[in-house]
Amino acid sequence: MSKAQTDAVVARVQSVPDQSAKTWTLVAPRDAVGKLPTPPYTVVQPSDGTNTADRFTGPRSVSHPRFVLHFVGSSYDNAQATLERVKAKFIDPVSKFPILLTVSGESVKNFIWESPLPVQVDNDVTPPLLYASAEISWDAETL
Repeated sequence: MSKAQTDAVVARVQSVPDQSAKTWTLVAPRDAVGKLPTPPYTVVQPSDGTNTADRFTGPRSVSHPRFVLHFVGSSYDNAQATLERVKAKFIDPVSKFPILLTVSGESVKNFIWESPLPVQVDNDVTPPLLYASAEISWDAETL
């Protein structure tokens, strides 16, 4: 993952009106007394993913960046609703086809949105937080 890829994902999440100022990379900031932000909010965790060389006859390589998105809510409905609003910015709700990202200097193909885990509960904080997760990835080739 590159900074440009991370910026593209964060910008897309921030295009959801209630997430425009409530989306952070890696961790949500705590205030002066150590309190987390009021849900709902989104945390984007970038990962470098996998790099592959698909052709043996030329210098073509493909990176496969991966991002885990955590949609933190105060209830199951709140976390799930946030996931669905953000998902609609990446996957067209009518056609079910991906809405590809624009990343400077690369071609984006084969976008994948996965939500393999059920909604989770974090009881280590008070009050407990509920969060839904999604993983996104794509094939990125340098232009």
